[in-house]
Amino acid sequence: AKMDNKIPENAIGTMLNRLLDLVGKDLQVKTAMTAFRDYVLEQEQELLSDVAEPVKNNVKAARFRQEGNRLYLTKKYEQALDKYNESICYAETGSEQLAMGYANRSAIYYEQGEYEFALLNIRLATDHNYPEKLMQKLDTREKNCRKKIDEGLAKDNVPCPRMGINVEVNPKVPFLAKGIEMKQYPGSGRGLEAARNFKAGDVILAEKAILSVVSVTYKYLFCSHCGIPNQHSLIPCPNCVHCMYCCEQCLAEDTRKAHRYECGFGAQMDNIAYHGSNLASKLFFYGLTLFNNDLDQMIEYCEKNAMIGADPFVVDHRNYDPLEEFKVFHQSKLYLSPYVEVAYKLCAAASYIVLLKQPLIKSLFTSKSQRRFFLNCLHHYQRAAMYFAWERKSPPDCMVTGMLSYGKLINHSCDPNAMILYDYGQIKCILFRPVRKGEQITVSLGPAWFVLSNPQATDLSFKCHCKVCLRGNVRDWLKTGKKLPAKAEYDLELCSAVMMNEHANDAAKLNACQQIIQRYDQYLPNVDMAYHLRLYIHRLTQAVMRENIQLNRAKIAATVL
Repeated sequence: AKMDNKIPENAIGTMLNRLLDLVGKDLQVKTAMTAFRDYVLEQEQELLSDVAEPVKNNVKAARFRQEGNRLYLTKKYEQALDKYNESICYAETGSEQLAMGYANRSAIYYEQGEYEFALLNIRLATDHNYPEKLMQKLDTREKNCRKKIDEGLAKDNVPCPRMGINVEVNPKVPFLAKGIEMKQYPGSGRGLEAARNFKAGDVILAEKAILSVVSVTYKYLFCSHCGIPNQHSLIPCPNCVHCMYCCEQCLAEDTRKAHRYECGFGAQMDNIAYHGSNLASKLFFYGLTLFNNDLDQMIEYCEKNAMIGADPFVVDHRNYDPLEEFKVFHQSKLYLSPYVEVAYKLCAAASYIVLLKQPLIKSLFTSKSQRRFFLNCLHHYQRAAMYFAWERKSPPDCMVTGMLSYGKLINHSCDPNAMILYDYGQIKCILFRPVRKGEQITVSLGPAWFVLSNPQATDLSFKCHCKVCLRGNVRDWLKTGKKLPAKAEYDLELCSAVMMNEHANDAAKLNACQQIIQRYDQYLPNVDMAYHLRLYIHRLTQAVMRENIQLNRAKIAATVL
């Protein structure tokens, strides 16, 4: 687990830079959480007190919508959607501005050929006081959308191939393949191991995030609960301007789990956000909810069971109890580098100060012991949340951070046999090489012997002990491979021809790569196979992302057609 090296330009970034300067000058920095709390309090007046908290405002909503209109006219549709969504967030409840934002959004979806999303937004506009004098224009757009769909011009919403789990599943964990077990590995801790043979192309994990946070820059483009973009067709929190949701169900769930505590001071939390660090407070309030909002009951359990060690495989998802899953996070033992620990403690202390300034939250912690518990929990959950988190990135930015139980059990190797993709609020782990019984499932966190342009193992925040690194370097690792047989040259050329064939569908292309890798895996590492490994991973990634969009489109179509 690590935090991104890019320090944000906000209060937490300023405090962290100052703290690192002290460390760099060899000045002693106290490690107790109370010392970090006091360090933040010393700078509270300067960095945390003068943060303007925006509220619903129709004048601002109208201005953002006009900015969106200008972007729309220049066909900058993604940027226009961002501005329309900001307008929708600022629009006062029951005002025409809210309906106008939805109507403007429907125009973009019509231009993009996303007719189902256009219909959804037309419905949202008419349900939210759209002006009667403009209704004819909206009616015409709706008729045109339905005509396009009837003519078969709607975008595809039937995935091919399907990228869900394609092997027998674990009866207790139905989103994980049967025959995947947790093991302890020297130097890398917990990991996943194959208890039976698997083939290239096997999808062994399809896990949805338990909690998600959206980074400040992308808060109007992703659901604050499940983390999906939903083609950026989102609805606002009715009480603040900082959160949007893909549907009423996600709005209700996020409100129930955590947002009821966090609503109304988003700017203050953005000021202390370090990538996905706000997952910690969300995890705490989620836990409190699971303990039936009984703080004393939560304290009694948590103080006895902090970091005693945990196994997520004990949770039976056939009779899913979210409290049991939360307890696994709380019990987990986590070992982090000193630099990362400093950042986590600072983020936890800053969150503590900001959160206790809010009347509702302050009222929860009436005693010194309760406040101490809250501070220590924020630190522990800062570590747990980031340890179990995956990020959806648009390099160099992180867009969404999601917390998962099983996805982060997969360790890194510079000779990986699997790929992981976090997209649409779900993590998929797919084997791109055959894995034999007893082998560890590994993914690359950047370095891989077949992608020389990627970061090297020395760029990781930990010392890598994989087979490649034990050899010293990639060049020496390649010497351990075997020369391909003469027939392989023809097979590789044939595979490349299928991949470049415009008439071949995605399923055929994936199958061609899969057969090649399955057939010649015994010769790896081999430089002649490196291109096909990269190509296969790229095609798998495209297939998963395309399926997510198509399934989401089908879901929307079912509600409007």
